[in-house]
Amino acid sequence: MDGTTERIETVVIGGGQAGLAAAYHLAERGHPFVILDADTRIGGTWRDRWDSLVLFTPARYCGLPGWRFPLPDGSFPTKDDVADYLEEYASRFERPFARIPAWIGYPAMATAAASSFGPGTSGSRPRT
Repeated sequence: MDGTTERIETVVIGGGQAGLAAAYHLAERGHPFVILDADTRIGGTWRDRWDSLVLFTPARYCGLPGWRFPLPDGSFPTKDDVADYLEEYASRFERPFARIPAWIGYPAMATAAASSFGPGTSGSRPRT
């Protein structure tokens, strides 16, 4: 580590649909941020669902800001369609993403997770 500190105004917890949509709007406004997620891949949680999972929402309503869902409007995306879309969305808009321990979502442990965030994450350490 070289001893430099990078300041990030906003930490987005979770790289799902809501987290990626929030990141889109932060980037549009020029605010620095990082997306923290417990999974190793964006959309990874979707990949762990039942193979038969199909959304009951038509694809035309599944897109995130700045990029429509890449299936015909009347089709119904599978879990893998959603996972692939989220991963491509994050890549397309070059969203900063870091893996964190799965238990970050529990408020009592959030401080511990932030304090221990470091090894394997390029030396980054969020401050609470």
